[in-house]
Amino acid sequence: MTRKKTDELPSIDPALRKVDRARKHIDDLEQGVAAYVEDSTTWRYDDDSEERGRVIVKVEQMVAPPVELALICGDVVHNLRTALDYVIFQLGIADKGMVSDESQFPLLLTTPSARDWKSIVNGILGLLSPVHVEEVRRLQPFSDARDNTINVKLGMLSALDNRDKHRLPLVVDTAASRGTVSLDKPVRRVQITHQVGDVIPIKDDTELFRLKAWGGPINVAIHARIQFGISFGHERGPTVLNLRDLANTAAGVIGAFGIDIGAAARKSPEGSR
Repeated sequence: MTRKKTDELPSIDPALRKVDRARKHIDDLEQGVAAYVEDSTTWRYDDDSEERGRVIVKVEQMVAPPVELALICGDVVHNLRTALDYVIFQLGIADKGMVSDESQFPLLLTTPSARDWKSIVNGILGLLSPVHVEEVRRLQPFSDARDNTINVKLGMLSALDNRDKHRLPLVVDTAASRGTVSLDKPVRRVQITHQVGDVIPIKDDTELFRLKAWGGPINVAIHARIQFGISFGHERGPTVLNLRDLANTAAGVIGAFGIDIGAAARKSPEGSR
């Protein structure tokens, strides 16, 4: 580990630039998902001949998502994780006027032993003031004092980052998030007997929903509009929305520490000129 004095002013700009880069990747991912969804799926509408008025809507063919989408997801996670590390680096400048090549923002999913936490404090957090060390601990996914939103999101980021290091960046699966049905003639009653949940994996022959209509002899056309997302890992939600949440969480953490970083910069001889 190398620690040395520095004359540079602390700044949150490097961290914010990383978040901006992550958001650009998310925009690219959103466009890629839209193009993929448009071209990837064909549908089959099965009329049940044994029971008139019942229609089953299934996926006929599902094309696997291109690997480029997974790679973009990995880039987003990497940029957000690096942005948090930059915060610790800049806090070292603000608190001690020093830099270290070991500075890193820990994201711990399980509670460390007292010995392990002391090693972290003396190591990757070694240039931080006690106040900032305590704030970093409060933000840990394991923390008893956790904010249920921020800490859970940071835990998600940590899990995705660790997963990304050991396999193809993120397992990306297609999922249907919502479906609507319209009939081309009026009936007295319509009941959807089976439909997709918020998110389910989509493969060939996946049944999306069943519809039963009453109103005498009917032979209606069913028009389904299914909104797809790309889900990842164990998370049950569209990838683009999840990643935007992670980017906003990282930006919020950076902004909170940025108040102290900015104050330290203004107090320095160069910053007060």
